[in-house]
Amino acid sequence: MKTCPMCNEEKSLSEFYKQANNYNKPYKYCKLCDIKRVRKWQEDNKDVTLTRLYGITSKDFDDMLSDQCGRCAICGTHFESSRSTHIDHNHTTGKVRSLLCQNCNHLLGKAKDSVQILENAIHYLKYHKSKE
Repeated sequence: MKTCPMCNEEKSLSEFYKQANNYNKPYKYCKLCDIKRVRKWQEDNKDVTLTRLYGITSKDFDDMLSDQCGRCAICGTHFESSRSTHIDHNHTTGKVRSLLCQNCNHLLGKAKDSVQILENAIHYLKYHKSKE
């Protein structure tokens, strides 16, 4: 058992991450508090996070969001919050493309960004729709 200094709750060791540099030693904060801590840091340091991960600033992000009218570039779903907005980028070049909802971002990832796979999927759907 270990007490988390953030929530002051005593929890089992399985509720703590293991330290990367010392595999057997639990991390200072419990998993739930650590997630909250990291999310708060990311919100407080949005520019640092965006620049480090994607090479853009929060102004660039806000401009993209405005240009897209707060909607996913693929399906047009309105973003509920900045947390539900995914920054789509080319994994080879790192170049930012547009803002997507989670489903569309995962769609491209599952298709390995392959135009051919997506065209095959469209053909597949059209073929089976005509049989219904």
